[in-house]
Amino acid sequence: MEGPFWVKRTLHQGIVPCQLLIREVAHRVNPILRSHGVRATFFLTTGFIDQPQLPWWGEIAWMVRTSKRRGVEGTPWLSTQVIFDEPGREQAVCTLLSKYKSLPGEATGAYLDCLAEATGSGRYDQADTLEMWMTWDMVREMRQGGMWFGGHTVTHPVLANLSRNQQEEEIAGCKKRINFWAGSE
Repeated sequence: MEGPFWVKRTLHQGIVPCQLLIREVAHRVNPILRSHGVRATFFLTTGFIDQPQLPWWGEIAWMVRTSKRRGVEGTPWLSTQVIFDEPGREQAVCTLLSKYKSLPGEATGAYLDCLAEATGSGRYDQADTLEMWMTWDMVREMRQGGMWFGGHTVTHPVLANLSRNQQEEEIAGCKKRINFWAGSE
């Protein structure tokens, strides 16, 4: 498998590859774009830069894919048993993600804790995410090279499930961090 060690380790652990892209942009894509004089806009979830963590969709996928159990049943969050289909367990991941997306914002942490116990996987060790995301230094370097940044919220919640005040905090907080660190307006 090509790429830095953390990419290999992360893919091996069953984490959805899409969240790997953002750091790879800084290391591989940005220099290529710059060498061709191409500018691009990147959308940042600022909380993942400030406090690197596996996003909720990646953590749910990781819990299911690393679980030694055959499914999840008997939780207060799920009305029916969720069987872990093989080999990739993708339908189970999709079912549990759909449930997460239906929950009010204040319930999502408890749901993740419940899944951690029900799958037997526990919560993902966030110390393993330090090299997953871009840093503010990388963002500044890309900005100085002509790239632009937009906001994708602070913590990437399901905005429709938050109160209006929480939605505004997510959006305005993200914009404030990007403006402070990258000077994007």
